[in-house]
Amino acid sequence: MFPGPGPRSGLLRASYSQRLAHRVSVGAVSDGRRLYLVSDRGLVVASRVTDGRILWTRSTRAGALTPPGLAAGRLYMGDRTGRVWCLDAATGAVGWRRNVAGAVRALLPQADRVVVGTHGGRLVALAATSGGVLWQLRGRRPFVGLAGSADGSVVVATSFDRKVRLLDAGSGKERWAVTLPNSSRVAPVVAARAVYVMGASGRLTRLDRHRGERVWTSENLGFDSYPPAVAGGRVYVAARKRLLYSLEAATGGIHWVKPLSGVPGAPPVVARGAIFLVTREPRLIAIRADTGGHYLSRALPGRVLAEPIPVGRGMLLVDSRGIATLYREK
Repeated sequence: MFPGPGPRSGLLRASYSQRLAHRVSVGAVSDGRRLYLVSDRGLVVASRVTDGRILWTRSTRAGALTPPGLAAGRLYMGDRTGRVWCLDAATGAVGWRRNVAGAVRALLPQADRVVVGTHGGRLVALAATSGGVLWQLRGRRPFVGLAGSADGSVVVATSFDRKVRLLDAGSGKERWAVTLPNSSRVAPVVAARAVYVMGASGRLTRLDRHRGERVWTSENLGFDSYPPAVAGGRVYVAARKRLLYSLEAATGGIHWVKPLSGVPGAPPVVARGAIFLVTREPRLIAIRADTGGHYLSRALPGRVLAEPIPVGRGMLLVDSRGIATLYREK
């Protein structure tokens, strides 16, 4: 249920630290070989994971509100001016770009399409090869969160009008829509039979993926918390009130609660039987997924605004200064 072992306390070392850009406010993405990020000034950078060497750069001249996305050898980026870029992940060559009329606030890459949500309340699916519009949906409020199923068949979108929508990824047809008591400001999480939505008030709701019916709700998990991590029949929530929750995925019952040494600065990540998260102090923390026991706590040289990226038996972090650091076990 919980593969391991997790990291041994105090034995992580920095394999390298490499400056890739100047100031980065959104998360990075990796395919295991390359790391991709977008700076606040719109510089897209690809680096080699093993040593941090910069492989290529591409200027878009506009920063992003959401991390870039990878699918089928393509790197997608949506910028603040409403443009969606498709780049070749290996070379950085521009495949196409498309204006979707509104700052891109959410982005979901899939094998043959990319779906974006805009500040202007549009949800648009673009063809991977050409950037042509496949389908679109107009809402009344900004779309702020997107997630897809593992098989790419459905898209789940959250928006400021408190709605959660599940759509057919190929046609854009809405299968169900649910209005929650409060809005969600983060991406939902899609599992085999469930959709998890974290509300701004700290209310986590599990919805039945097929019908949209509420299965359970857990209250008071922390105002404006991050999206949960789901693994091994558990749901993990890093709350801004310095607590990490482990909940039973089936019932929403609390399994354990772990006090944290600082305020979480990004969503949690589950890897090798441990929950990894970064705090604003900043520190990298690893906690046992099964019991909530301590694995490690390590001070970081710069504030990290995105979740750690698992790389083999290490963790890759990109801080707000644009410096990527690979931590490995000794």
